Amino acid sequence: MGLLCAAGCGGDTAGAPSGDCTEIGCLPAYAQVQVSGLPEGPFRVRVCAEQRCHTVRGSRRQVNRVVVELPESVATSTRVEIEVRSRGRVIAKDGAEIPVESHRPNGPDCPPECRFARARLDLDTGRLEPA
Repeated sequence: MGLLCAAGCGGDTAGAPSGDCTEIGCLPAYAQVQVSGLPEGPFRVRVCAEQRCHTVRGSRRQVNRVVVELPESVATSTRVEIEVRSRGRVIAKDGAEIPVESHRPNGPDCPPECRFARARLDLDTGRLEPA
């Protein structure tokens, strides 16, 4: 039985696409903001995109980025808003149109398509910019 399978099992690739697809998945679509220059003491960072918001509290050792999930239908860019508070006062607040990138981890002709927007906020400048 083993000899029959060795000669005829799985060897025929006629008509198959070149480079089979793997099964790597994606996280849900997301916007991620990396924050640099956070204060030593406690702070709160709130990030919003597509009417969805996520808030994190902590210290500089605990937090350096904030992620908010986006709807799968997000367009080629998304408006991202960020507010950073420390000791009850706003130390940075900005918004920017951030491009939505896509990546196909299983190859250009294979699903799924992963979608994400990446930005950064440097507290020294207070500007939110695409990463």
